[in-house]
Amino acid sequence: MLTNSLRPATSCEPIHPIEMEGTTVGEMAKALDAFYSDSLNRRIPIVAALQRVKMKHDGATRQALEDQAAKRRGAFNMQH
Repeated sequence: MLTNSLRPATSCEPIHPIEMEGTTVGEMAKALDAFYSDSLNRRIPIVAALQRVKMKHDGATRQALEDQAAKRRGAFNMQH
């Protein structure tokens, strides 16, 4: 049983597999690898990175993706 102590300190919208229908695990892994190849993104939790993958899958603009990444970088890089 999970307890509240195991939940992340910041909230992120849940990702449900059905919401990314048509995306393979390999495609998600490739997108995550690309995202984390930028050292500024390394402290961003996987859940937030998956949100970005979903945004891209859903057709978000490049500017929207960068804005979201910058916001996450600011939030998570300041915590450490």
